[in-house]
Amino acid sequence: MRKIVINRDFGGFSIPDKWCEILGTTDNYRYYNREDPKLVELVEQEYASLKTDEEREDYPYRIIEFPDEASDWLITEYDGAETAYFVMDGKICTPCWTTSIIQSDIEEHADGEEEE
Repeated sequence: MRKIVINRDFGGFSIPDKWCEILGTTDNYRYYNREDPKLVELVEQEYASLKTDEEREDYPYRIIEFPDEASDWLITEYDGAETAYFVMDGKICTPCWTTSIIQSDIEEHADGEEEE
């Protein structure tokens, strides 16, 4: 499965200043490589450090997974909140049937109990 990072908050995609050096950029609003394994890893690591369900739910990034066989992917946005699509056999598909590591984790913690 391939992974990309999307923004789920209104206001547009940007990366935290602290990630700029790691990702080799100086402009946190113009980082376009959403498939960058380093970016995916940073999102996964930061998400794993969140302690409560509320923090996880409010986290602005999501990792979307889609099949390796997909020929391309596309991100659309509405007021900054993004939706991802991929192209498979010439058709545009939405990865709603796949779950990201982050979305799976949110669902696992949906019982309302916070971790210590």
